[in-house]
Amino acid sequence: MVGFKMAEMYPNLVESMVVTCSVMALTESISGAGLERIGLNSWPEFLLPDSIKGIKVFFEIATYKLPWIPHFIYKHYLEAMFDYQREKAELLKALVIDDKNFNPAHYP
Repeated sequence: MVGFKMAEMYPNLVESMVVTCSVMALTESISGAGLERIGLNSWPEFLLPDSIKGIKVFFEIATYKLPWIPHFIYKHYLEAMFDYQREKAELLKALVIDDKNFNPAHYP
C-alpha cells in the first residue's frame, strides 16, 4: 500500500513497481473481511496488544505457533509497544478508507 500511495503522490519518483498479491488500499470491506477471518474487531486490537496474552495471540495468528519463549521477551516487547499507543491506533484507523471513496489510481 505504501508503494501505491507513493506512486500516486509522487509519480516522478516511481519508475516502476513489481506487485504480487497486494491490495491497492485497505478499504472497509477488505478490512472487515480480514478482521472477521482472524476473529477480532479492530486492527489496534490485533497489532497493538495491551497484555502478554495479546502478544502471544498476535504471534499465533500472524505467523505460526511459536515455541516456548521466556516471559521477559514478551514483557520487553509489550513495554516497547506502549510508546505512542494512541497515535499508533489513530494511524491504523486512518489506513482504512471508505469503499465509496476508493478510486483506483491509473499509473503510467
